[in-house]
Amino acid sequence: MSGKEQSAGSRTAARGLALLLVGMLVFTMISRAADALLVPQVVTEQPSAKIIEHVVKADATVEKTSETPVFTEEGLLVNRVYVEEGSHVMEGDVLAEVLSEALRDKIRVLSDEITALKLTNDALAANEAAAKAAQEKEEKRAVEDYDRTMQQQMNAVALAQSDMDAAENAIHEMEAQDAAGALADFTEEEKKQKYDALWTDFFAKKAAYDTAVLAAGSAAEDASRAVEDAQAAENTDHTEEINALAIAQKEEALEKLLALQACGGQITAQTAGTVTGVFVSVGQKTPDTAAFTVAQTGENIRLTAQISKEDAKYVAEGDAATAQKGSVKQEGFTISAIRQNADGSCEVTFVSEETAEAFEIGDAVTVSVTKQSARYSAAVPTAALHVEQNGTYVYVIEERDMVLGTELFARKVQVDVLEKNSQYAAVEEGGLGMEDKVIVDSDRYVEEGDVVRLVAQ
Repeated sequence: MSGKEQSAGSRTAARGLALLLVGMLVFTMISRAADALLVPQVVTEQPSAKIIEHVVKADATVEKTSETPVFTEEGLLVNRVYVEEGSHVMEGDVLAEVLSEALRDKIRVLSDEITALKLTNDALAANEAAAKAAQEKEEKRAVEDYDRTMQQQMNAVALAQSDMDAAENAIHEMEAQDAAGALADFTEEEKKQKYDALWTDFFAKKAAYDTAVLAAGSAAEDASRAVEDAQAAENTDHTEEINALAIAQKEEALEKLLALQACGGQITAQTAGTVTGVFVSVGQKTPDTAAFTVAQTGENIRLTAQISKEDAKYVAEGDAATAQKGSVKQEGFTISAIRQNADGSCEVTFVSEETAEAFEIGDAVTVSVTKQSARYSAAVPTAALHVEQNGTYVYVIEERDMVLGTELFARKVQVDVLEKNSQYAAVEEGGLGMEDKVIVDSDRYVEEGDVVRLVAQ
């Protein structure tokens, strides 16, 4: 081959190589352009030790923990009411006013009732004294009758016994005479007749004696009962004592009415606070219960909130909480009670041992409870988690050597989630290494084995 031909061949080869290099450059540029359009751009983060923090927030209402009743005398016609539920009052503020004419009539009626009861008791006292004197007189007479009856009956018994003893002695004398032979002149028939006559007289006298003894016992019993009846006639009526109690009660009520009249019939607040109950109205009479109730300013308050089923597991009695209304925030609240609802949610009551003057009864506030877990050694962003039927997994970046160089691929790793919040999830150590780069964000959908490109951070 001539030199000319060799020179032409060299130029052709050089031209072909140049075309090949240009082609490779073009294809590389096209490939890179395709990668930019088709390969997911991902952001990664390595697992790290974390404390999982749960913040439960809920709307709550400020409620009263205690309230003071405001009483007035019942049955008074209300002329004006100056407050309503939710009104804020100071000590001494006028809550309502009763009609002066009705108050004056009530005082007059009560005074008349007291006078009538006192007059009744005076009459009862006089009657009781007269009855007591009559009863004492009757009792004295019954005792005198008892003594007289007993004396008479004792005399009758003694006389009957004397007659019986005389008849018995007559028998003994005849027996003695017969034994001494003094009756020798009498026939046996005559002696028998004489003995029969003496014994008949004795038995008659003995029967009279027995009758006298029975009569004495019966008379003594009757006379004793008469004395008991006279003593039992003592008056047991307690009307006077009952009236005295009524007088004391009415005098106390009268004193309150006079005090109310002295201040113009005005019902006033006994303490500063928020009116929580109004139980009187214009044109109606005051009740026998509280006319108003007032929750005292500066006292401890109570918050009640509904916590969702998802957040219910993160609250427990004794947990600390914070309440906020606008820019005003107050700590120092604790959960005092939790009541479970049928749907799994719960009603939570918060109390504070400190006063909360910035909050008023009925205010709507936001209450928050922060619960921190133990420190987990491995946690990843919650955004990195994917859930499928078989469990939970994340994607990590894996480097592989390819023909055109090192490529990054997405690899699926199963994880066991121990606890999570809206930002991070604590996972069981094992399949996921602390040096693994976990995909936490991408510009498009990523699947197992996809080529990915790491976005510079």
